[in-house]
Amino acid sequence: MRFAVARHVEERVIRYSGDGLAMTISEGPCSDGMSDAVWRDRVAVAFGDGVLKGCGGERDEGQSTP
Repeated sequence: MRFAVARHVEERVIRYSGDGLAMTISEGPCSDGMSDAVWRDRVAVAFGDGVLKGCGGERDEGQSTP
């Protein structure tokens, strides 16, 4: 599927929005909750009545969660 989306860039946040879909990518450490890995970005995708949250970007090799 393809969606027409608008892209909005703020200082440390990128937002994509379209018909029934919104995605936010923000800078900052993010732990995937399943390992000691720390990723460089936090990601949230909202659609309909749901929101999926997770990590994205490159793995930050210099950090790990305690």
